[in-house]
Amino acid sequence: MNKFNKIIKNEEGSMTLLWIGVLGGMMVLFLFVLNLSKVLAVKEHANTTSQQASFAATSVIYDNLSPSISSYDNYILSLNLDPLPKLLSEKIAEMESSIRSNPRYRDYSSNEISLEAMDRAITSELSGGFEPELLKNLLESALQSAVPTMISVARDTIAENKGNIDEAKIRLKDNRIYIRASNDFNATAYDKYIKGFRKKLFQESAGPEIGFLSSLTLGISDNWIPLGDEEITWEEND
Repeated sequence: MNKFNKIIKNEEGSMTLLWIGVLGGMMVLFLFVLNLSKVLAVKEHANTTSQQASFAATSVIYDNLSPSISSYDNYILSLNLDPLPKLLSEKIAEMESSIRSNPRYRDYSSNEISLEAMDRAITSELSGGFEPELLKNLLESALQSAVPTMISVARDTIAENKGNIDEAKIRLKDNRIYIRASNDFNATAYDKYIKGFRKKLFQESAGPEIGFLSSLTLGISDNWIPLGDEEITWEEND
């Protein structure tokens, strides 16, 4: 009888150890899946961070076009020509109206349509408008002056998304503003099986294409420029 009881106790002990092992394995598997889910979530967050920063920096370019357009139109008006050539602002308005009535752009937001119209009208004016060289000079001057604001806005947007500014980068390539940014991933630890650690997960995104930039000479390098630097020189020779 004592021998039988001993066998039962040994089996119960083995079952207990088995269940402990199973539960431990399940915990490791659960944390693996949890960390994998966190990785995907952080990568998506980093993508949002870089995307919003690239769009924000691109918006700065368009925000700085109005003074150049006004100066260009005022120059044409000052010539007192008869008949008066169509002003650039009028061409932009007509282009915007045309795009809004086109079913192809029904999914575009009102702001996207406005930017598309501005891009097309300016591109057309630079290629064969009334005074393309004057417009080119006005735009180049305005956009070169806007670079510090572009950098500042990109930094602020990354910070608002809890991204890391110290290793973030910006570049202007193929008429688009690119941003490379990261967010922190903190792994959940479990005893000696899964170690806790922190890692920066990077993503890269580009803003919408700005077609008329191909007609300008901005002297801006297409190399990656660190946004974390206190003094940023974004010049062609860098």
